[in-house]
Amino acid sequence: MNRKWFELVVAGTFFFISTVALAQPFATKYVKGTVTSVSVPSFPPSTTTITESTDTTTIDDSVNCGGYSGSSFYRAFSLATFPSLDRAKFRLLAVTFGVFLVRSDDGGPTLPMTVNVYSTSAMPPKLASLTLLDSVSFSLPDSGATTYTVVLPHQPVMTVATDTLVVEVFYINNATNNSTFFIGGNDAGQSAPTYERAPDCFGFEDITDVASLGAFFDQFSLLMLVNGVTEDPTPVRLQSFDVE
Repeated sequence: MNRKWFELVVAGTFFFISTVALAQPFATKYVKGTVTSVSVPSFPPSTTTITESTDTTTIDDSVNCGGYSGSSFYRAFSLATFPSLDRAKFRLLAVTFGVFLVRSDDGGPTLPMTVNVYSTSAMPPKLASLTLLDSVSFSLPDSGATTYTVVLPHQPVMTVATDTLVVEVFYINNATNNSTFFIGGNDAGQSAPTYERAPDCFGFEDITDVASLGAFFDQFSLLMLVNGVTEDPTPVRLQSFDVE
């Protein structure tokens, strides 16, 4: 009697089944197995970048509030819509955003900035729908058109099939040295809206689509990229296999 083992893959889980070849030609007996713990194969993480910006290099446009109580720009990424996210989980590593202009009277890095990343329970996102996952605070020096990348210290992990990522760039213009910040982007198009919250000048007390401001504003596309790795859940090892 010859015993043969093979693996059957069902919905990403490996089930181990034994077959016993009998003496008669072409006769095979299938033995039912009960798997109490399976080993799911783990593949190396794959680095990828997601964006909603059609043009990820040109920075020649901006929208600016100019207020001193703080303003925010947002993008919301429905992870399931990105083909490059081909694993179950997406671990966030860094955020890159466009800078059109940073200017201050003394030229010092005194413009406080914060990048926040959230999950959201609603689309389009609202303040009440956000759950904070990570946050980075820093200061920007004077500059012209460029991009700026921040590394996320806690590397939050999101579920690709169900989660929506929201990234916020928050800034407060500094009245002491007359510093101001212009977010960077272009009018080359986007696959999802650019959002803003600007209580001082636009009256946006909550997260609002910039396009709702009308002509000119409806063409603006915030340049933003999110870098991370796609990965599978942590594998578990086969502990026992009972054959009936």
